[in-house]
Amino acid sequence: MVKANQILDRVLNFFETYVCAVLFFITCAIIFIQVVFRALGLPVGWTEESARYLCIWVIYLAASKGVRNGNHMSVDLLPMILKGKARVVLYIIASLISLAFFFMLCYVGMQVLSSMGVRPQYSAANKINMQFAYAAPYVGAGMMIVRGLQRLVVLVKQLIGVLPMEETESEKMMKQGGEAE
Repeated sequence: MVKANQILDRVLNFFETYVCAVLFFITCAIIFIQVVFRALGLPVGWTEESARYLCIWVIYLAASKGVRNGNHMSVDLLPMILKGKARVVLYIIASLISLAFFFMLCYVGMQVLSSMGVRPQYSAANKINMQFAYAAPYVGAGMMIVRGLQRLVVLVKQLIGVLPMEETESEKMMKQGGEAE
């Protein structure tokens, strides 16, 4: 079980880091091509659409890394007030709510993608199947489910005392001398 989790972690980390970096680089190159050709008075139609879809994929693939690290935007007030196990319980509740949302997104997404298979739609400039573009949020949600479950296991281990409690971002900043004077 531990070995399977390590393999899954490596695969997801590969997508979150390297695939996203390559896709982002390609997106930047496409936008550069678009700017150059437009400046020359030769607009290229496929560049805008390609950059948009690649950017969407980068966002949803990289979002799972935020779930893994617990770095998604949140209000830090309540975790600053709560200490110890109460804070971990709060994080567990937040993780469960997030997981419920990710599961719901995947479920609805599979329905949307399967209905699009009946009557396929194609993009205007590139003529690619729109299932490819619409799949990004659902693939990302699937990755976020896995990362959310991994994070939930860590939080439960912290709650029962197997792992040490983690600090909030505010606490880390205060230790580094980042508090306001």
